[in-house]
Amino acid sequence: MKLFTLTALVLAGALSAFKPAAKVEKFTVDTQKSTISWVGSKVGGQHTGTLNLKSGTVLMNGNRLAGGTFSMDMTSIKVTDIQGEDAEKLRGHLSSDDFFGVSKYPEASFTVTRVSATGAASAAITGKLLLKGVTKTITFPAVIKRSGNVVTATAQKVSIDRTQHGIRYKSKSVFSDLGDKFIHDDFVLSVNLVAKK
Repeated sequence: MKLFTLTALVLAGALSAFKPAAKVEKFTVDTQKSTISWVGSKVGGQHTGTLNLKSGTVLMNGNRLAGGTFSMDMTSIKVTDIQGEDAEKLRGHLSSDDFFGVSKYPEASFTVTRVSATGAASAAITGKLLLKGVTKTITFPAVIKRSGNVVTATAQKVSIDRTQHGIRYKSKSVFSDLGDKFIHDDFVLSVNLVAKK
């Protein structure tokens, strides 16, 4: 009897070792329900705004993020902390070559290259950010949750160094004679994604 039980346990273990991996499933980002907000700061204050997602896909292995690719519409930049003519003026400046040069670079993209689980629904995500024609690798924490055929992913306060993408306007690390008239190198994105099968 003991021999039979031992044999059964060995067979069960062997079979579980050959259990097929969970199928990788593709989810399409709902650009109407997904949001991106930004914060840029300078001495004495900051500006806030939004940016639209153009498209995106999320790959899931069960309840775990397996990959993803996202495209951002840089022509959709909006300013939310001020209104009217002032907001439009700032939006125009951000769209110019001093900053994002959207006429030449109308899209930015992010492609996931590695996902390291840090909890049941959290992970450190590494990927390649293409912004203003320059690709750099960034890593940030995110919370990913799946409920049936819907996946939500949230990444708060993702810091991006604009100078690494050739955006040098009033950067103190580039120009040493700006005094207190500089704009901080880092701007911050907060992303809330909703993706569906």
